[in-house]
Amino acid sequence: MPTSVCVRFVLRREATRDRGILTGLRDPDIRIFNLALAAMTGACSADSARALMARTETSELSDELRARAIRVLGETSHVEVRVWMEKRATTTHWLFRSVRLRKPSLELSAIVAALAARPGDRAESRRILALARRSRDRGLRRAAMPQPEVEEL
Repeated sequence: MPTSVCVRFVLRREATRDRGILTGLRDPDIRIFNLALAAMTGACSADSARALMARTETSELSDELRARAIRVLGETSHVEVRVWMEKRATTTHWLFRSVRLRKPSLELSAIVAALAARPGDRAESRRILALARRSRDRGLRRAAMPQPEVEEL
């Protein structure tokens, strides 16, 4: 039986979903990772967030998968995740030692949108959003805008 069929079976069962997601996020096969990422809804556990952050830092993921992973991480409220996103969004200029945003990418847009969606009291998040609002890139400026509240029916 192919591995992807087994993973789908595990992810569909409520009793095994969390463990299956964690296993899928750590699996070296990108297809299995993609299945686990698709199965994640809402906030993820701390272990899943750590596995997802570690996997996102590898070079084997495409830009699109990396952005999807960051969108999933943006749903969680763990401080560790927020600090990680803030570090991924900025770089320090080698000469002036000033902090600035990384080059515009799908990943950076996802990080900025996640920080804007959950405004917190962290000064670093506010600084990143301010830098994004002043950016030349229209996509970053749009991602940094506060999201309107959606009323549930």
